[in-house]
Amino acid sequence: MVEKNLEKKQIQEIADIFTGLPITRYKKYPNLTKKSVLSVVKSDDERNHVLFKSELLPEEIVEKESFEKYFLKNNDIIFKTQSPNHIFYNKRKNIKEIIVPSAYIIIRIKEENYNKINPEYLSEILKSNVVKRQLNKYSEGKRSIMRLS
Repeated sequence: MVEKNLEKKQIQEIADIFTGLPITRYKKYPNLTKKSVLSVVKSDDERNHVLFKSELLPEEIVEKESFEKYFLKNNDIIFKTQSPNHIFYNKRKNIKEIIVPSAYIIIRIKEENYNKINPEYLSEILKSNVVKRQLNKYSEGKRSIMRLS
């Protein structure tokens, strides 16, 4: 039975959605330092598998607040833009400066919606077959790259 007072909302209304950092753009800068970068997100029926790699990136990325949004945070949902579109829900609180690259979309629940939306539940909805079918409609090319719009 569905509650009558539930309201339908688009994901943009409840979360900030943005592409990760285009890392290759910054590899030519001076003062490079090693940073952890999200490398692979794979899912099986039971678990998510996340791998990280070290990349040389400019120190400014770590120091500037404008780049802060690209660091993995607790309760982030990470969505791979290329097929297969794996989804990872980050429930670890002690993540240390891991940068999400542009091969992924970051879905971050807005602060005003934390008491209304469970990010883990949202990530499970995004993994559903209904959502996968919808995403396939909007994917393009041989590698099925999903676009944000």
